[in-house]
Amino acid sequence: NQGNTGTLEISNTGTTGNVVVDAVKFVPTTNEIIQDAQNTSGITITGSWAPGTTTPGFYGTDYLGDGDSAKGSKSVRFSPLISQAGYYEVFTRWTSGDNRANEVPIEIVHSGGTTSVSVDQRNNGGRWISLGLYNFNAGSAGNVLISNAGTQGHVVVDAVRFVRQVILDNSAA
Repeated sequence: NQGNTGTLEISNTGTTGNVVVDAVKFVPTTNEIIQDAQNTSGITITGSWAPGTTTPGFYGTDYLGDGDSAKGSKSVRFSPLISQAGYYEVFTRWTSGDNRANEVPIEIVHSGGTTSVSVDQRNNGGRWISLGLYNFNAGSAGNVLISNAGTQGHVVVDAVRFVRQVILDNSAA
């Protein structure tokens, strides 16, 4: 809520090792866009993906799975409507498992071009994983494409998150 009534407490209760606290960053929700693969606005699904709920850790009501089939012919493009140009940290999430692909290709189209990354979906499921910081123009030209091209194992597509960052120019200092 607005104001300073909210708190965050980090405790060492129940731990057996050292607890280290460095910093906490609160990001206003007005500075983020989350697109769930089940939404229709700004989402382009290519190929036949099956909804799933078997593996926990997904955002929203379910996730999409490629069924470990038709490699190279399935993709999901997330094209958010960005109201304010600027730098956005881009995140994605999935449900992990031993049968998942370990090199899922992701392309981030931003104002500076296209950046390709890959993620290992065998690990880090159920968490927002950063794909990096990118400059986006206002509008819907910027996007994130997740595909099953060149993968071995099941590919899961769940959600993508764009969090606007304020970049301070300290070059004059």
